[in-house]
Amino acid sequence: MSHILPNETKLYTANKELPFISTIDLKLNKYLYKIDVLFGNMSIIDANKDEIICYLNLDYLLSGLVISPINSSILYVRHMNIAYENNSYSIDEGFFKEINFETQHIERKIQIRKNPTKEWAG
Repeated sequence: MSHILPNETKLYTANKELPFISTIDLKLNKYLYKIDVLFGNMSIIDANKDEIICYLNLDYLLSGLVISPINSSILYVRHMNIAYENNSYSIDEGFFKEINFETQHIERKIQIRKNPTKEWAG
């Protein structure tokens, strides 16, 4: 996963199966440095200092995330339960976790149904 700062000056990107985040200066188009992280945990970074504020164990791999447009201290993380059945991947019902940056706490878990966008599009 990657994240660009709102002022579009810096990019943070996770590295598949490597325990660090790469930091890239978008104005200079240049790799700056790496930030070491705990593998398998979500890292919350202070973008002013480029330091880890805290780690959160999410239990499942995340499949997407969004910052709340109403309260920028709230992050919603999307999880899907993925199983291998009948020689193919089956995506089961998933859920969101609501994470509060200020308290560094997972606030609640919100269950969602399989492929909810089909219902919302109609």
